[in-house]
Amino acid sequence: MADQEFGVRLTTTLKSVAQVYRDLRSFYRSVESELREKGWLLAKSTVTKEDDWVPPAEFFYLFAPNIHEFSTAVMIYLNLAPPGPLNQPYLLIGKADFDSSIAVNEVWNNWWGPDSLQVLKQCLDCLEPLELPENLRKPQYAPRATKAVAFAVPLCDIKGLEELKRRVIAGIPKIADSMKTSR
Repeated sequence: MADQEFGVRLTTTLKSVAQVYRDLRSFYRSVESELREKGWLLAKSTVTKEDDWVPPAEFFYLFAPNIHEFSTAVMIYLNLAPPGPLNQPYLLIGKADFDSSIAVNEVWNNWWGPDSLQVLKQCLDCLEPLELPENLRKPQYAPRATKAVAFAVPLCDIKGLEELKRRVIAGIPKIADSMKTSR
């Protein structure tokens, strides 16, 4: 009997995780489409094949008007299992302007990690995108940025995939329009 209960729980859990993963893929395609309409291209991401059996707990996306060198970038960080005291999954979207062209790997290798968590903590209670002071842009989030803005969406407050799309896509124009989009 206990083995059957375990099997049922395991099957239910895996089906639930698979559905969350499909929902996240759908969400990502919506955000990518919205950014593409505004002239942004996916420069780099941690997204793996759609048929991966176990989804990662973190996703990173980097969009830019040009995928090789650019002077502005949109960064998306989705963390499904953040460290305490952040006891819920969240999404962080930021945009950074640089005073000169920068290579994709220079931005990619710097912005994700612990500094993204610091930016997130500052953005959690903001209703509008927050312009980041220098101490939040540096040393790693966007170290060469002359200006950066970000907003966060705690995912436990979201009632479903459509609400998530609405909230994030509503924030994208505020991010995109807040700064130049030079190539």
